[in-house]
Amino acid sequence: MWSPCVIDEDRRFVYRLVDPFAEGKALFSFFCEAFGRQFDYAEYEWYKLRHPCSRNRVYVAQEKAGGRFASAVCMMPFRYRVLEEIMTGSLCTGVVTHPDFREMGLFVKINKLLREHESRVGSAFGLGFPNDQALTGHLKADWTMPLSLTFFENRAFEPAPSPAATVERFDAGWDEFCLQASAQFDFCQVKDHQILNWRYKDRPGASYTCLAVMNEQPEALLVLKKFAADGVRKAHIVEFLSLDEDASHALIDAAKAYAAGSDLINLWMPPNCAYEEVFRLHGFRPTSERSPVVIRSHDASPLPVFHSPWLVLGDNDVY
Repeated sequence: MWSPCVIDEDRRFVYRLVDPFAEGKALFSFFCEAFGRQFDYAEYEWYKLRHPCSRNRVYVAQEKAGGRFASAVCMMPFRYRVLEEIMTGSLCTGVVTHPDFREMGLFVKINKLLREHESRVGSAFGLGFPNDQALTGHLKADWTMPLSLTFFENRAFEPAPSPAATVERFDAGWDEFCLQASAQFDFCQVKDHQILNWRYKDRPGASYTCLAVMNEQPEALLVLKKFAADGVRKAHIVEFLSLDEDASHALIDAAKAYAAGSDLINLWMPPNCAYEEVFRLHGFRPTSERSPVVIRSHDASPLPVFHSPWLVLGDNDVY
């Protein structure tokens, strides 16, 4: 008899919600096989089991004969500001189909089935950052691409002094700052100290540098990560929030100091962003590299058109 979490089934597959606790080992093995790499189980626990808001909801297609997982789509709940309202949405992550089951439309099937369940558990919409290869599948599954994010970079920076201080851990004093900072935008992930610690302090196998400008209360936050690929040493700005222009300048100077020895500093820049001008003043320029953003309503209600969104590399589980 199949699990009571079953959403639908056909002749070959059952489509259901997996418990990442009770079925964690089997799910972890599936991800390693499907992605073709050996992950660290500690990172699986961090992402799937230790999220401060809620456990990651993992929707799968499971083969009836033998019980093998064939495809999976993970939805991770976060709070977002959508125009004037703060609501829960779900980040689409961990999207993969095992090589033995590709070209069967399983990703599209799972995506269309999970909408009603996500709506029932309070997730108003889904958000995703698919690569170019995955974008086609998302569009087939009724996601829309309202915008793309441009990489801005600086390759001619000089280290500069800055009053920014290192943040060892985030406390509740950061909650109001995050709420105020998100109010500048009509779409933005609204974080708090629990999310910040989980994302940037507790992630196994990753190292982030968290810097802030403080004046009794936080005025600006910067999170950085170094990365090297194809011989290019990069300093990524993965989080940037500021309530004050002077604090913004100070944090960008801090990013330049952090990036000493790197070939470039970069970050995502959405259209019509309030921070674009200050980054341009510091020598950041748009590149030809784009990252698509996809979004989809879970209850079939129309989504608003966003004019001034703010999304950062740290909102993407890859970073």
